[in-house]
Amino acid sequence: MNAVKRYGGDMGNSHMSRWAAGKIISMKMRCMLVAWLTQPHFGVMIHESTDRGGSQNLIIYIRVEIDGDPVSFFWGLVKMTKTTSATDITDALLDDLIASQANSWLGLKRDYMVRKWVGFPADGASALPGLNGVANRLADQFPLIMSTHCVAHRLQLSTR
Repeated sequence: MNAVKRYGGDMGNSHMSRWAAGKIISMKMRCMLVAWLTQPHFGVMIHESTDRGGSQNLIIYIRVEIDGDPVSFFWGLVKMTKTTSATDITDALLDDLIASQANSWLGLKRDYMVRKWVGFPADGASALPGLNGVANRLADQFPLIMSTHCVAHRLQLSTR
């Protein structure tokens, strides 16, 4: 970019920051992941996290089988703008996963998810399992989902 400027070229301002470049790369990666999701089934893993500023975030991974091996892909990081209740987590997760009219190439189609989404391992936080938890709310909409308590988180709880 500096060479272009040095020789009098005009590159504009819209794609000059590292944030813009990161956004472009992440959108391209998500688009590629959506294209790769042609496998018979997939799972979604989530984890709640708090950043240094105290904001609650939801980390989303997609897990598929490629050539017989399970492979996890980072899907996204969603800032929880409301609470971390089961309703708000479910809404935030589905809002990020499901393609909207505005960005249909960045998400999954609901009918595809109903037919292909089979796994939902969760960290055991109080909002995730349980009668009114995220897992049951998702199972109501996506009947093939089987929810499990993450083995690593179970081990962590057992050592306390």
